[in-house]
Amino acid sequence: MNASPAILIGASIPRSGHHYLARTLRRYFGERLHYCEFYNPADCCRRIPCTKRGTFDIVFQKNHDFDMALNPAIPGATYVIQHRHPVPEAASDWELAVKEQLGPVSATYRATREHYASWLARKAIYYRRFHDKWVVGQPAGAFRFEYEDLRTDTFAKLAPVVRAVAGEIDEARLTATIAASSAVRANVGAPFKPRQVDASSFPHQDLIAAFEDHVLRHCPAFGYAPMFGGGYDGSLLQGVILAFDPSEPLPAGCTDREDAVTALAGRHPELRLRRARALLDAKKPAEAAALLESTLADSPYFTAAWQPLYRAWREAGVSSSATMATADVMFDAMHDPLAVLALARIWRDDGRVAAAAAAMLGAVGFHPARAAPRSFLATLFERLGRRADAIAQAQAALSLDASDAMALALLERLKARTPQRG
Repeated sequence: MNASPAILIGASIPRSGHHYLARTLRRYFGERLHYCEFYNPADCCRRIPCTKRGTFDIVFQKNHDFDMALNPAIPGATYVIQHRHPVPEAASDWELAVKEQLGPVSATYRATREHYASWLARKAIYYRRFHDKWVVGQPAGAFRFEYEDLRTDTFAKLAPVVRAVAGEIDEARLTATIAASSAVRANVGAPFKPRQVDASSFPHQDLIAAFEDHVLRHCPAFGYAPMFGGGYDGSLLQGVILAFDPSEPLPAGCTDREDAVTALAGRHPELRLRRARALLDAKKPAEAAALLESTLADSPYFTAAWQPLYRAWREAGVSSSATMATADVMFDAMHDPLAVLALARIWRDDGRVAAAAAAMLGAVGFHPARAAPRSFLATLFERLGRRADAIAQAQAALSLDASDAMALALLERLKARTPQRG
């Protein structure tokens, strides 16, 4: 391993040109540079500086610093900070967020105004924290690139970075490399065209205007001018940010944060879920169940509420409401094994054991590395008289989690029922 390579660390807001920067530097340095994508490789060491850098002269690591845990003062490291105006950044990032995929949010709920508000709220909080750490507190010797400046004045921006990590620069090579990198969009191969952004680019124009207003107020050192202007005060977005970020100032004349959140975003499903969980923790399951029932009546595809609701029904000693658990909701919940488990338990309690087993087979297919769907499916197979299938699923669950109590109990039951040969 090269004990002293040049360490280049990218601290970038997503969709701010990092892949273009990385592509250009990799073309310029060739085999001298090791690029660490950091987030997706299964075998990544998740260490900065990289511990798998081999004999490379230069190590370039990507990091969005979502948790604000990236050390801004690693000895000898050169930092490249990248950011972008919040409006086009949000437009680009939203395209990725709404793609059909298995993830923490169902496809149907992702399309709602409420989810868009919470998505923007988390992005707004991240923008402020990134601004305060990496722009206001920019490390000495770091390079900072605004997306448009990097795109339109690439050579002037990259030449100092190349000199900083290599000590010298081949200007002709860098010029040719920039031309090659700029000719196409990353991972697409189509000619690059600058993004055209206007209000129609967004699903809820009032929310993106409120988002921009919030970011520009809180992040003056970026130096961005407004594209829309105004809209934050009194908005749904303000209520969600007040709930998510305890450092967000209260509206003028307001003295209680909870009152402000309720007034602005009281019926937002994610905030109602938080209140319901607090009621469960306070041993008030009947109140939690009532709140969650009304939440899911308004937002049935907010699948994160199903598992807490089933728990609330059990703790309150009331029967589950099978009419709420429709097949459409079940299939929309396949991204979330806990939600599918809760819905399948509702079906089982309603006597629809075969339907519950069919749903759990889907969950096992989508989440093959999770033990809980397999162990619950095993109990359903047991009830359906499919002993061999029950044993197979229980054993598969235990291969994933040797402490799975449901699978262990099922195997003990089936073992006890097996006639002994004498």
